[in-house]
Amino acid sequence: MRTILAASPRRRKGPRDHNGPWLMTIMDALPAWKTWRRARRQELLERRMAIEPGQRARLQGAIDAHLLAAVHPLAGQVVAIYWPFRGEYDPRHVARVWRGRGVLSALPVVVGPGLPLQFRLWWPGVRSEPGVY
Repeated sequence: MRTILAASPRRRKGPRDHNGPWLMTIMDALPAWKTWRRARRQELLERRMAIEPGQRARLQGAIDAHLLAAVHPLAGQVVAIYWPFRGEYDPRHVARVWRGRGVLSALPVVVGPGLPLQFRLWWPGVRSEPGVY
């Protein structure tokens, strides 16, 4: 099994001391990590969905303003965005502003289980097909 965490070369004291560095394998960590991740994602989704519409609009505006002030893609560059899902931040307004400056935008496409995402150019009105999200 592959090692994901190894102790320093010093000898450990205590219950895990077995005359060598303590090792955690991926197989040891995976179940706990998956359980933690699933619970955390559900908690964050519930918190996001509970945001009042007025507060959501203020947060959207603040994120938009921050992105427009901090990120300056050049004309002809492609910026990947996503289609908002279940209360996520909506990047389409920022993408529209950037498109007005000659920047291209692309959306991810799930082409198959376990395969890398593909990104396809997108703009309002372009023909698209329903997908995973």
